Amino acid sequence: GIEESGLNANFKLSSSGGEKLILVNSSYKVIDAVETIALGKNQSMNRKDDGSFFISDYGTPGFENSKQGLQQYLSSIEDETDKALVINEVLVKNEGDFLNEDNLLSGYIEIKNVSDHSVNISEYSLSGDIYLPFRYQFGDYVLESNEVYLVYTSDNDYSENALYCGFTLNSKNGSVVLSHNGKIVNRLEYNNLANGLALIRNDNGLITISNSLSGGF
Repeated sequence: GIEESGLNANFKLSSSGGEKLILVNSSYKVIDAVETIALGKNQSMNRKDDGSFFISDYGTPGFENSKQGLQQYLSSIEDETDKALVINEVLVKNEGDFLNEDNLLSGYIEIKNVSDHSVNISEYSLSGDIYLPFRYQFGDYVLESNEVYLVYTSDNDYSENALYCGFTLNSKNGSVVLSHNGKIVNRLEYNNLANGLALIRNDNGLITISNSLSGGF
């Protein structure tokens, strides 16, 4: 089988719940047990200090089950030193400014290799939610220095003509997240962004807002 790093159980849990998790000590004495319940996508069961459980839309693996623990977890998976690829241009909401290869009015996310060497982007992923940072995994492609790469934001996930990330971006307020090997390396936040405007990175690395679109160029 495939070797995985870290600690891995030899079983998985059903999202429909109804299973009992049991913690035993070295003498096989049960010291804790909990029955799982049905959970939606990305939801987790989290224990409070009083022993009761609550359901959360976000996990805090390795940190306390609180808002503070969530922020600590996010901080632990950020890597500001990894700067080879950046988010270069984002069209959040398309009101008729741009047609993709399938003649759809999709938004897009463009990344750019700003390093002096080529990069295989298969180890990178994109998301439109900081709390779910690894939603779309890039395919096997080598991006040369100063080359850009475009992915369309749409619920479509396959086309012979274009690449789709399988999610859309919040129309006015949200974030765009680029990750590398499980670490967040670049993210953009936007607020009250009008339809048809793009977030564009200039040569100094600053993000500007413009209606002059250049996705893929």
